[in-house]
Amino acid sequence: FSAGPGREPHYELLEDSENATYRLSWFQKERINPARVKRFRVKGDSQEDFLFHNDTVLVNLDETNIVDGKLYAIRYENDLRIKFLFRKLNGSLVLHSKNPKYPDEEISPELANEHISIIGRVRDKSGKGGL
Repeated sequence: FSAGPGREPHYELLEDSENATYRLSWFQKERINPARVKRFRVKGDSQEDFLFHNDTVLVNLDETNIVDGKLYAIRYENDLRIKFLFRKLNGSLVLHSKNPKYPDEEISPELANEHISIIGRVRDKSGKGGL
């Protein structure tokens, strides 16, 4: 993946879905349909100290409407990423990383509509990252 000359790519690759055990009561409490979630392994460091390389996330595929400041799995052209999303008043979309070494990306409304699709909202995370 190229992010331009002299820059590291800032994305997290989502790998194949992985199984995990959750209580049905948790899904009911969170109002999530268990048939509409997937777990993915995170690759990359742009969300450290919140998510770490090889952590896993649970993504609710039914939550595709953006709530400012929430974490989402998105497809940006052919890249799969985990980003905190914010909408600006002008309609542009801000892709935010927790790691300060990765600056925010602001995507115009036109480019966002054409090149970004929301896979779902991240609702849970697990892993040994940071230990």
